[in-house]
Amino acid sequence: MRLKLACTLVAGSLAAVPFAGCGSSSSPKDAAKSYLKALSDGDYGKACGLISKSAKQGIESHAAGKKCPGALSSALKSGAGAQAVAKFKDAPITNVKTNGNKASATAQVKGIGPLPLQLVKEGGKWKVALSSATG
Repeated sequence: MRLKLACTLVAGSLAAVPFAGCGSSSSPKDAAKSYLKALSDGDYGKACGLISKSAKQGIESHAAGKKCPGALSSALKSGAGAQAVAKFKDAPITNVKTNGNKASATAQVKGIGPLPLQLVKEGGKWKVALSSATG
């Protein structure tokens, strides 16, 4: 259950999780790499800075009153969630496709497989967004 949640968060919601001004997000690939690294490092504040506003709202709406960093910490700090995100750090980002202010990419996570990511441009920066599969 936690592994599925971890992958959902990354692929879509965590993937969805953000706070403005954190990390390098000059390209969809940079944003995806920075987001996955922040998750794997346990830097949930930074991870939340790298997700879209709607993704952040989605995470918080399912977190019993917790703000984004606390929600991510609860979901990913132990068990299968922690095991999964530990593998995100050096995952190659492939299949990056940009269409205006939207982009998609795939993280090739060793031991997990391809993890699709959706990204949006907000305030001139690329942010990880919730995937349609998780919303």
